[in-house]
Amino acid sequence: MSQKSLFVLAFILQFASAPLAFAQAARIAEAAYKEIKDNCFDSARISHAQKEIARAESQQPNDPWVHIAKAALILNQGYTKGSWLRASTFEPGTIDNCQRELLLAVKLSPDIPEARHDLAETYAIKENYRQAWAELDVMNKLRPNDFSHWALRGEIYTKMGDYPNAEKMLDVAMRLANNTGRKSFVNQCLIDVAKKRKDLRLAEALYRKSIEIEPNSPHKWGNFGRFLLCNGRAADAVPYLKKAVALGPYPLAEQDLAEALQKTGQR
Repeated sequence: MSQKSLFVLAFILQFASAPLAFAQAARIAEAAYKEIKDNCFDSARISHAQKEIARAESQQPNDPWVHIAKAALILNQGYTKGSWLRASTFEPGTIDNCQRELLLAVKLSPDIPEARHDLAETYAIKENYRQAWAELDVMNKLRPNDFSHWALRGEIYTKMGDYPNAEKMLDVAMRLANNTGRKSFVNQCLIDVAKKRKDLRLAEALYRKSIEIEPNSPHKWGNFGRFLLCNGRAADAVPYLKKAVALGPYPLAEQDLAEALQKTGQR
């Protein structure tokens, strides 16, 4: 085979393999995105996802999933503490940088529901609710009856103080929740709404439901115990706080248990 023929063959092979490389980069980035979303407080998994995003970006820097995954990583690493939909919860510049990546992703591929969802989230954090609703409307057309869509609508309504609509959206999300983590998340959102409405009876029922959803979680037992303690029911709180400590570790439950025992004259 002549040198010219070898050059032509190499050229053809290079371009024939390009779509495969692009597809692989998208798969790697999408998997990294899901790893971040499913393990947002697991530093080891976040570190692994970061390496995978870098690997995908080295193969195809302009793939939309690379931008979506980078946005998720930026948001995760910029989080400090507190409500997820509050700007003060994040380091300065986090939301703008995250939004920049998502806008690039949408420009490259406007039909990826995850990009629309996460972009709506950034708009809600900035309290640009009109734009947040617009992005969620697009998402719902792309993927009707998606759990994340309804859950985020509920969170936004809660932030806006529209508690009746928040409950409606969260009830839909609960019906669509197909695993323990999602059910637990929605139930906590409903607890937050009940407490904001000062409906302590409903909040108590929802705290009990949270234990039913995750009976082996020290946080669910401890959070209910803390709720009872903070509402003047120290004696009722003791067994729940003891259970939380037994399931532990949960340092806050240990502190609350000591306080509850002191208030009830127990040891």
